[in-house]
Amino acid sequence: MQCPVCEHEAAEGAFGDPAKCPSCGVFYHKALANKERIEQARAAKARPAPQPVKAAPVKRLGFMYCPSCGATNSGRTQTKGSIFVELILWLCFLLPGLIYSIWRLASRQQVCQTCSNPGLIPTNSPRAKKELGLE
Repeated sequence: MQCPVCEHEAAEGAFGDPAKCPSCGVFYHKALANKERIEQARAAKARPAPQPVKAAPVKRLGFMYCPSCGATNSGRTQTKGSIFVELILWLCFLLPGLIYSIWRLASRQQVCQTCSNPGLIPTNSPRAKKELGLE
């Protein structure tokens, strides 16, 4: 039997139980486990690192798609009416100010940042995926 560390050769009974090298004193099963771990680490280093998968160019998923101009952006909120008119109505007339404020809040909508078109659709919708070439 040969020691995995010092490569000392001795008869089978000379190693004892548990198997311990008479020359260097290392335990046979521990030395073999360590040697196996080192070989696995070397094999792992020798393997090429996994290359990142190049996905199809994602056109900013999670954003909105504008069918009129083809832009993908987060959009912006647009409110109809004027803040100045709202202030004047609130200061002069309470009920018309309240009605005007409610109308302004109800007319709030998302519009395209590029062309100000109100017809934005989510980029994960089937129509947007088809037009962006993601399907």
